[in-house]
Amino acid sequence: MNKLYTMDLKKVMKKFLFLSLIFIYVIFLNGCSLKLEDKVTQLKTEIEVGSNVNLSDLFSCEEGVSIGFNNADSFNSNKIGSYTLETTITNGKKDVKKNYIVKVSDHEPPELSLKEQTVTLYQNDEFNSDSYIDCSDNSGEKIKVDADESELDMSKTGVYTVQYSATDSSGNCSRDAIKVIVKKAYTYKELKSLVKKILKNSDYDKLGVMENEAYDMIAVNLKKFLDYDESNDSLYMYNIAVFLYADNKEITPKFYISALEYSNSGYTQPDSIEIKSSKGKIFSHQTSVDIDFDYTIKYAFFSNLGYTFDQKDDLTKFCDIINGSNLQLISKTNRETLKHKCSKSDMKKIEQFRKFYLEILEYM
Repeated sequence: MNKLYTMDLKKVMKKFLFLSLIFIYVIFLNGCSLKLEDKVTQLKTEIEVGSNVNLSDLFSCEEGVSIGFNNADSFNSNKIGSYTLETTITNGKKDVKKNYIVKVSDHEPPELSLKEQTVTLYQNDEFNSDSYIDCSDNSGEKIKVDADESELDMSKTGVYTVQYSATDSSGNCSRDAIKVIVKKAYTYKELKSLVKKILKNSDYDKLGVMENEAYDMIAVNLKKFLDYDESNDSLYMYNIAVFLYADNKEITPKFYISALEYSNSGYTQPDSIEIKSSKGKIFSHQTSVDIDFDYTIKYAFFSNLGYTFDQKDDLTKFCDIINGSNLQLISKTNRETLKHKCSKSDMKKIEQFRKFYLEILEYM
């Protein structure tokens, strides 16, 4: 029994060895029969235009095999098209020539860049759509940007949307939009009418109007000075005003607060003024204004003014500060520092200015 088992096992082992030798031989023959070009694999047949690639990175070669490019100079990854690469494949003993196709394509849309998200213009201004947009494309080609202004009416006030679109030669499209705010263009008469209409509100009973058509200007100021200090035979007076200029387009507001000392020697204007409260403080040097009013006690504070706000950010900050508690107006002359702590009566007057300014802003 054991002898029979041993003989069968030997037969199996011989058969296994025979089959193994045949398998190795077949593998060897197949390996030897592989063509040289079959040992090179093209990894990519298509790349994106503008890609910074080396041609050799598009192929994988088996060990001992390399690929060279005979017409590499004709390939341009920055230009859309189909390129035939003429190559030489070698293993050091044998060379084979083969052509490969690489396509340079564009799948990315043009890039639109708005210079502004919102543009503010006035009635009958010209809207130049090209001036608010830039366009570039990875293909390097010049792309035409189309602007749809069908909703825009520059003759009427309102908020409009202008749609931009750009399509490259491969059919890729980008879109973006800009908001166009068209505001009313005010004449001097319209501005005067607007201000008087607003001031009819009883909330503004402490405010008055001065008109100067020669300057297209309306000044809204306190009917009476703020409470003043009297000492050493001098009067220390403070006032506040908003100047509104109409130039047939926009309303340009300028906010002024002034300090004035009046004594037997005449008027003294401050070199600087500080406005402060629990909400913060603002400081400025003296500002002059060129307006030809009668030089009387009623209008004297307009000749030289202590604080001017030209920027909306300053005006907003100012409105916040005068809404705080413990409001003080501090001005400095060449002789002394004048300090005025605003009373409840002052605060009521100043609060009317704050409300008026915020309301007039709605028309700007």
